[in-house]
Amino acid sequence: MMVEKKYISFDPWWGGFSNVRMSYELAIAIAIITNRTIILPPKVYCLFLSDHTNKNSFIDIWDFLDREKFISNIQCEDYYNLFEYKHLDNEKQYFENINTIAKCIIFEGKDVGWFPNLPIKNNQILTCDIIDQTDFDQFSKNRDIVNLNLEEKFIHFPRNLFGHFYYHIYGKSTNDRNLIKDKIKNSIVYKKEFYDLRNNIKYKLGNYNSIHIRRNDFVDVRKDFVDYQTKNLLSNLLEKIPTDIPLYIASDETNMSYFDELKQHYNIFFINDFYKDMCLQKSLVVDQLVCVESEIFLGSRLSTFSDYINILRGYENKLDFHREGTNFSLPILKYNKYPWEVESYKWENIHKYCWTHE
Repeated sequence: MMVEKKYISFDPWWGGFSNVRMSYELAIAIAIITNRTIILPPKVYCLFLSDHTNKNSFIDIWDFLDREKFISNIQCEDYYNLFEYKHLDNEKQYFENINTIAKCIIFEGKDVGWFPNLPIKNNQILTCDIIDQTDFDQFSKNRDIVNLNLEEKFIHFPRNLFGHFYYHIYGKSTNDRNLIKDKIKNSIVYKKEFYDLRNNIKYKLGNYNSIHIRRNDFVDVRKDFVDYQTKNLLSNLLEKIPTDIPLYIASDETNMSYFDELKQHYNIFFINDFYKDMCLQKSLVVDQLVCVESEIFLGSRLSTFSDYINILRGYENKLDFHREGTNFSLPILKYNKYPWEVESYKWENIHKYCWTHE
């Protein structure tokens, strides 16, 4: 008897590009543990790049990511290839009345206005099969189980996939968890054109260091961190970054006078020094990739943009600064197998466990 093919669909978290990427990573991990095929969203909302009231302003993720590498590594299907899904498409959104064909996985709360459903809670773990209870107990640390071993042909995550795949998704063995990491590393890859643009900057700079300064909405919503960063930026950098080679700065700050004090000590460069007319979408990716290649990189606390730079550096075995930044310094973790053995999980903390095998 032929087993019916099962699917997972998702509307990514309504945040910035790095948050959207995290939704894709979580979807990949869920698809692997449930042996489901991912239904790829046509376009997605992205903070600062889209208008949530206008579906025509949503971004095409494949303008950024290498589609061929994704589909060669992950079981997936195009949204418009499935009769049940393409009939949900309308002028405002792609998943109108999705609950009529799919089981919607809700972690807590309900959709209010344009805000997403609440994400996976810190005390929740998504599972499908448990074959080794001891292994599961060690990984889960008494978290609540969300069982995804479901009969429904379609399951859907409505704008609520946010968090770190390596913490929330349980692969039933060490090999499975390492497989998930490898699949995500090899399928979430920027398009070659961005690496070419990065290489041009790298060639012109020679050896260099880099920082990421997150401003924009953080000036209001993360005021304490931003104020501390502004007040102590130069002194923090002088303690951590030598002044004898160029300093590349990735930032969403539009008032360049903010960096005038740094110019007195560092030879600083921005993406506009190399590509004056590059659109915001491209510059975001190139900024990240330039920072990946630097000798030292220091990011901004609470920025998933900074976090992904550290993850990419981890993939490439660069010097690791994920516990150090322009406005924070965290102690080095010493743990047996899982970082949450010694540090309570928070979405704003990434861990080396993300890019290393067990």
